[in-house]
Amino acid sequence: MSVTLLLSAPGGIYQEAAQALQAELEEAGVRVTQQTVAQREPEREDWVVALGVAALQHALDERNTTPVMALLVPRASYTRLTAGRTRPVTALYLDQPLWRTAALMRLALPGIRRVGAILGPATRQIREDMRQACAAQGLELHAVTIDSAAALFPALADLADEIDVLRLVPDPLVVNRNTLQSLLLQTYHLRRPVVAYSAALVEAGALLGLYATPAQLGREAGRWLQDLGYGSARKLPAPRYPNSLTVGINPSVAHSLGLTLPPAEVLARRVEEVSAP
Repeated sequence: MSVTLLLSAPGGIYQEAAQALQAELEEAGVRVTQQTVAQREPEREDWVVALGVAALQHALDERNTTPVMALLVPRASYTRLTAGRTRPVTALYLDQPLWRTAALMRLALPGIRRVGAILGPATRQIREDMRQACAAQGLELHAVTIDSAAALFPALADLADEIDVLRLVPDPLVVNRNTLQSLLLQTYHLRRPVVAYSAALVEAGALLGLYATPAQLGREAGRWLQDLGYGSARKLPAPRYPNSLTVGINPSVAHSLGLTLPPAEVLARRVEEVSAP
């Protein structure tokens, strides 16, 4: 079997995931090549693994029937990019299932009941799924939808008195390089902890994060590809969330908010023990 790893850009999380994926595949005797979007030259390949949104967009734009697996792509972006496409494609999503993050909030912050979320055009369709995931853990969702960047901070101000914690979702209108620092600073001043979806967000000032690391995703994708084999010979499976997970905690934020949390490893184990609703 021959697999091409198509990276959105060199280095960073793309390279971290690609190295783990390549090691997993080569140990099983699979031939692996790496390309970036800028270097892309389609070749004889049984799979293309598109790492990141830009790589997935590029792969789907090719006139090619080789099956594609998306990696490091959030569910909302995957759904948007693959709508109406005919190329065989599946994904190991970047984000964790909504019910798992709701379980983390209940386990880490047992005193909270009201969960806030700000949704943009890319994530508004998950509102009801979020509500159900929260309800299954005894939590109440307060979500607002915005259509412009200018509406973000007024929406947060409106939510502040109604929520105990803010749950960030990977929506590019809500979380981006222009909004992140101010968003985390304002929630800190409001003394509302933030639960996020990446290690980078925890390092930036979110209290908690639930995510699979790029290396975890790479290894899991490698095992899944070996199970699937020559994907073009049969219908591809539906995209799915990762089984892998990591809990991240920002101890400085916890201390400043006067919160004592169980160790990250303990929380991760407890979340893994929670069954899907």
